[in-house]
Amino acid sequence: VTHKPALTGNDPYTVQIDWANDPAATGFVIERSDTDATDAAPAGNWAAIPGSPFTWVDPNTGAHRRDTGLTPGSIFWYRVTPQGLTPAGAPSTPNRVELAGPPSIKATGNPVDATSGTKINGTVELVFSRIRTAQYRVQRAPPPPDAATPPVWTDAATLTTGAGVAVANPAPQQGSTVVLRETGVPIGTWLYRVVPVFAAGDGTPTKSATAVVAQ
Repeated sequence: VTHKPALTGNDPYTVQIDWANDPAATGFVIERSDTDATDAAPAGNWAAIPGSPFTWVDPNTGAHRRDTGLTPGSIFWYRVTPQGLTPAGAPSTPNRVELAGPPSIKATGNPVDATSGTKINGTVELVFSRIRTAQYRVQRAPPPPDAATPPVWTDAATLTTGAGVAVANPAPQQGSTVVLRETGVPIGTWLYRVVPVFAAGDGTPTKSATAVVAQ
């Protein structure tokens, strides 16, 4: 099968799909299915991913087709079907991909300013891997009294980028690492997490991280 997709989980919200070209095809439909109860085959609920049909791009040039805004920890099957052929093109052999769980973040209270070498009081710095096509909402919560009580999350009020630019729901950044800071954080121990915001709505939050803000 010449249209077998090569699947790569580039981040736990994204699947990258590459396949061999058919010059006679006018386009390619990429479809996604859930996995069946045995996790041995597609469930059969095939649906075209947003943007289909696609023109082919050469992965050797760094161009790829991606399915974004997915749920970490999910298992999906993908297939590619060429369009505009006579007789009609057949779907590729379905390929299975398992996304990793929610990503971790690093939270640092009173981070050190890279220029002056002094600590920035009342500030928490968050560092995490870029999530493709997502904006970001940062949430903070006090530690719950026990393991059975879930944290009460609230959106961070004042965010800046690593360059010091004030932002609300920061747009996607092109680097592999994102650096955000919340300023005006009260003294104490805090939990943090990042909620990716996709075109279709909020995604699964990252794992939480703890930061201590001292005087």
